[in-house]
Amino acid sequence: MKHSLIALISLLVLPLFSCQLTLSPSDAVDAGKKQSTQTVKKESSIAFTAWGYQDNKVKANIFTVKRDGSDRRELTSTLNIIAAESSITEPIWSPNGQRLAFVQLSANGAYIVYAVNADGSKLTKLFSDDKCSPSSTRFNGVWSSNSQNLVFERTCPSYDPKTEYRSPTELYVSNTIHSGQTRLIRRWSQSGVDIIEKNRQTGLIQRQIQSGIKSNIAISPDGKQIVFLEDQIAYRMNTDGTKLTQLPALPDSNVTRSTFAWSPDSTHIARIDQYLEKPDEQQVYLLDADGRLLNQAKNRGSSGNPWVLWSPDSTRLAYYQQESPNAPFTEGNIYLLHIKGGKSKNLTQQQDIYSGFSWSPDSQQIALVKTKQGVKLDLINVDGSGLSNLTPRFSAIFNPMWSADSQQIAFTGSEQSPSPKKNGPAFNLYVMNRDGSGLKQLSDDRDLSVTNFVWQP
Repeated sequence: MKHSLIALISLLVLPLFSCQLTLSPSDAVDAGKKQSTQTVKKESSIAFTAWGYQDNKVKANIFTVKRDGSDRRELTSTLNIIAAESSITEPIWSPNGQRLAFVQLSANGAYIVYAVNADGSKLTKLFSDDKCSPSSTRFNGVWSSNSQNLVFERTCPSYDPKTEYRSPTELYVSNTIHSGQTRLIRRWSQSGVDIIEKNRQTGLIQRQIQSGIKSNIAISPDGKQIVFLEDQIAYRMNTDGTKLTQLPALPDSNVTRSTFAWSPDSTHIARIDQYLEKPDEQQVYLLDADGRLLNQAKNRGSSGNPWVLWSPDSTRLAYYQQESPNAPFTEGNIYLLHIKGGKSKNLTQQQDIYSGFSWSPDSQQIALVKTKQGVKLDLINVDGSGLSNLTPRFSAIFNPMWSADSQQIAFTGSEQSPSPKKNGPAFNLYVMNRDGSGLKQLSDDRDLSVTNFVWQP
């Protein structure tokens, strides 16, 4: 039980630094609505998922806690998510900070989308399917700007030898105010093969043309649009399925796979192309919303997901360039690419094994996780100056994330000399001031491990 539990926790924690940098948009700061630092510090909460013992079983739950460690609330106890049977994705805050969305994944294939109020009330099932076992525990969902609709994508690996139908990817929109109003907008398949099936009600043979997709489904932060690559052609579409638009072709369009990421203000798109014949090379493009090329850079990469992250002011893209090809954790540097043109800038100027980075909301600093010579969380100005270390005593650090007021940084990690626990190493939730002072552990002995977290807007 001990070893199986540790293995399960590791599988849930590792995607924090392999996925968060790829697809998640940063939260932009609205200066006109910015509260004072004292008010934000008092009110701002963090939502997190954690495994812990309850009734002699290891269960997962979503909690909220104030940044000072007070007012801890359990939001999902009624779901009874047992480790051996289910898991739970990271929660996603609505823009108004009043609701959270997440997915419960079950070992038997159940995929259930929920929304819940920040105080734990009105836990509502938005969508359920008992025949999906996604390969990733990441929830690719975005709230609409009015905090009413939830747009989400899911991919369910599968294979039908008769039709060669593989890995269907689907886009849904759910009206979270009116329970049960979740609509399928579009379905793609990785193979692009036609599907022939029999209508159960009429008995007639129906032919469905499935689209072959070669990218992620990138949902704009305002929840209004998506971009994707289908049969070597890039498209933009409204999330209600209307206004499907073909984007301009780029110089080298014969790609194996593309990854798209919207800027926080939903006006620009980053596209990272990977090639089967050139696995150690990636092409980074910065585009406007109409697909017009603004800037580009070629960099080394691996066959895994590219690590990219937009600045909160939507002017620059940070990406990790490896110096050795085809190895997921080799030494490299972090570069910046500006939408106004010019060559990419080497920000770090020191090869290391970077496993995570995060922009400050004012777009002036970046927090970096380095692991070459011990695990460190560093801070650097975007002009390359002011490099400083913030955490001296950790054996693991994942997913650094800034508070909306830029005053604090939260992360999950494991201290070098943690208090002994019955079931091996634990990953706790921490918060500290931006200068490294005031380090505080927000999770406690009730938590075996924290797997995901997100600041309240």
